[in-house]
Amino acid sequence: MKPKEILRWASVLGFGGFGLYNITVCLRVFFNSLAEHNWGWAVFILFLTVLVAGVPLAISYFAFRREYRHLTIVVAAILALCVFDVLMSLPGRFGIQEFFFQQGQERPWLIIISLPLSLLCLFGPFYAAAWSFRLLLRLANRYAHDVIPTQRIA
Repeated sequence: MKPKEILRWASVLGFGGFGLYNITVCLRVFFNSLAEHNWGWAVFILFLTVLVAGVPLAISYFAFRREYRHLTIVVAAILALCVFDVLMSLPGRFGIQEFFFQQGQERPWLIIISLPLSLLCLFGPFYAAAWSFRLLLRLANRYAHDVIPTQRIA
């Protein structure tokens, strides 16, 4: 067996097992919430199960079927979500919001400067995530090729 095949099967089994584990954990919470007659929480858990278990199962399925373009779309979406999350957390980590709130009470003219910066902190992560998603898809189109079996004409 080639190393690429070993890596492919390891990813199929690893992500598939992780997806099944997530399904069992979420379904256990779902049935516990049904036993407590908490219907709103049960519906939320079903939605969460699709999100949490669907991604590893999709990766496992696409690796199993050797659909590498679809696999790169899933990975690009995950990485774009990570870029979005990191960029949304930066203003809070650097204390930009607290600084402008404290200084805005003492110096009202600072609001003029803080408005464009706050709009950048609000809309910038969306644009950066979309840009990173498009960049990763462009790289995927260049390097990822689906394995298409050759057909024999008999």
